Amino acid sequence: MEYSAEIEETIRFFQEHHYVYTVRSTITKEGAEKLYEITKYFGELGVKYLVFSPCYNFGRSDDSNLVPDPQIYSENYMKAVKFAYEHGIRLTSNSFRFPGYHYCGALSGFNIALTTDNYISSCYEVVSSEDKTADAFIVGQIKDSKIDLFRNKIVDLKNMENSDPQCIKCNYQLVCCGGCPVKKVRNSKESLGNLCAITKILVPKMLDFLQENPNAASSVLKNVNLEYDIRN
Repeated sequence: MEYSAEIEETIRFFQEHHYVYTVRSTITKEGAEKLYEITKYFGELGVKYLVFSPCYNFGRSDDSNLVPDPQIYSENYMKAVKFAYEHGIRLTSNSFRFPGYHYCGALSGFNIALTTDNYISSCYEVVSSEDKTADAFIVGQIKDSKIDLFRNKIVDLKNMENSDPQCIKCNYQLVCCGGCPVKKVRNSKESLGNLCAITKILVPKMLDFLQENPNAASSVLKNVNLEYDIRN
């Protein structure tokens, strides 16, 4: 694996100043074979929170060859999860989450992103009112030092999740919640299908792992307390 001196320097700074932080990694086809090594690498640097997110073939990664194979990703993710659990690391993924939560803050009302042209976006990827998906995710405007919220748009966001007929019938809909909403609006179907395949393979494996290791919930799910001393 190639290493980044800048990233290591930043992590050491966080460690020395006792910051609580998360390292998020976008996993490509090549990276899917090295999830254990990635987890071990960051663990040795003292990282306690990791998030793995499979690559979408959209925008800068608009190449299907970059999308990880669902089977390979899932098998190597399980190796990484076991290492994380044994070493006090929380490793989470958008392919396995506590049922019932939104896919992300874009639909939950938690996200507030100020665009370059004084609008308010609920999605961190939509940073301009000129974006093709702006009509769906721009939920307000800052004008004359005042905030104007487009309340009808906020209501529309709530109706977007799990709107696909296939998602409504799927047993895993509460886990993936239909996938990335902005990717759905941008019609990146192949990427969403890849995430769907990973979820369907990974969830049963993770449930088996939790049955064998009931104390591992804090290592594989967000919003579950994980106690650790960052000074160690």
